[in-house]
Amino acid sequence: MGNGQDGIFDVGTYANFSVGGATPGNVITIDTSVHPVLQVLYFNLASGWSIRGVGPNPLWIESFGPVTISGLIDCSGSAGANTDTITTSPTIGGAGNCGGGNGGNGGYNGGAATIGASAGGTETGGGIGLVGNPAGGGGGGGGFRNPGSDPAVGGQGGGLAGAAGLNEQDDKFTVFSLGQGGGAGGGGGGYNNITLARGASGGGGGGVIRITAIGSITVNAGGKLFTVGGAGGGGTVLGGGGGGGGSGGIWLQTAGTIIDNGAIDAGYYNGGLGPDPDNGGVVAGGNNGGRGSDGRTWLTLNATHATPPSETPFTSLLDEGEAYFSILPGYSAQSLSYDSGNTAPNYNLFTMISSLPGTATATILVAGSNDNFVNDNSGFIPVSNLTPIQSKRYFKFQVTLQQDSTAAPASTASSINQVSASYLNYQEKNFSFTQSCGYIAGGPPEVLLLLSFFGLIYFLTSGRLRRKILFLLPKQTRLS
Repeated sequence: MGNGQDGIFDVGTYANFSVGGATPGNVITIDTSVHPVLQVLYFNLASGWSIRGVGPNPLWIESFGPVTISGLIDCSGSAGANTDTITTSPTIGGAGNCGGGNGGNGGYNGGAATIGASAGGTETGGGIGLVGNPAGGGGGGGGFRNPGSDPAVGGQGGGLAGAAGLNEQDDKFTVFSLGQGGGAGGGGGGYNNITLARGASGGGGGGVIRITAIGSITVNAGGKLFTVGGAGGGGTVLGGGGGGGGSGGIWLQTAGTIIDNGAIDAGYYNGGLGPDPDNGGVVAGGNNGGRGSDGRTWLTLNATHATPPSETPFTSLLDEGEAYFSILPGYSAQSLSYDSGNTAPNYNLFTMISSLPGTATATILVAGSNDNFVNDNSGFIPVSNLTPIQSKRYFKFQVTLQQDSTAAPASTASSINQVSASYLNYQEKNFSFTQSCGYIAGGPPEVLLLLSFFGLIYFLTSGRLRRKILFLLPKQTRLS
């Protein structure tokens, strides 16, 4: 479940995780090459906020505490570009995100279309639509889990259609690592060798969202997780449409509960261009791009769904399995040294404020020193007996947090939020002085001091004052 090193993920910290520290339009852009595994204390995506995953790796979130999703997490592939009459360069395939493959480029006068890229498994990208007249062939759809009910091959215009990408049945996410696991890109469409209209490019493959948590995972109404393939670029009667990208996958694991009241979508549809619901590029004349394949989902057995379920496609696993976790020795943290600001403080109490759901526990130890732990060190002792650190100017503490050890862990995270030290300052009231020799280095002019001295002698010998007094001596006058 990670170590929580990335802290809390909520509305007050979104900018810390977003590219450039910016969240325009309430969009948090997470680069998976920077955050290959996001390790948080708890995760809360608020309504009205979106996460856009970019980069080559799956979006993997590990949480010590609960995960709550009320906004959108989107690791879908990017759409391909539409066909047009530019003849000097190809249309560029849509980017695959979060482990998905890139879409293939459309064909043009200077080169043929390219196939969609694989995402690291045995699936393949959609094939290319070939050059043709009156129209280029449509690119094939990118592969992943299964071809579904509609043809994944591109439509055949004047040129041959691109072949569908090969699929890989991988419902248990055996192909899952950095840079792998998503759907393959769609193939590029062919160009017209008479009008030189270039073909549309393929859509990028959808990526993977993986979330593991100790606490519950809740997708609220309005919450969405998308890993669909990018739509293929739209063709015309001249240039072939691009193939749609294959969809990726969504994998949720927790030893708590999964509550799905939102949308968990790794299906092939992506609001394709034109009236056709497929995500291949749509054109007239039979040279549509083929649609990409479905992805896959896996939610552990302790999941509850709204009616009807919003998990698309529903898992093909016969046994979805259960998640368990084991408790390691507690997590410990040690403070820096603190200066009490007193040479002999009287320590009364050390306390902490903590949140300890279920069977979680927290302990605190304290150590003291007279020389800031250079040579003098009491060692860490329980706060129930502070005698060994009394009158020691410096102190530090060590806290240990043991997580909930029950089979069904608490839905809120354990935490230690504050440590306080209470002590009395020592005040010296009686000071002892000893007699010594010395001289005064400066003072009034010597003439004035001598006049005062003789006047004082007269006053004393006159009998008017009969007590010992202390007086100042002239400059450089020595007393022994």
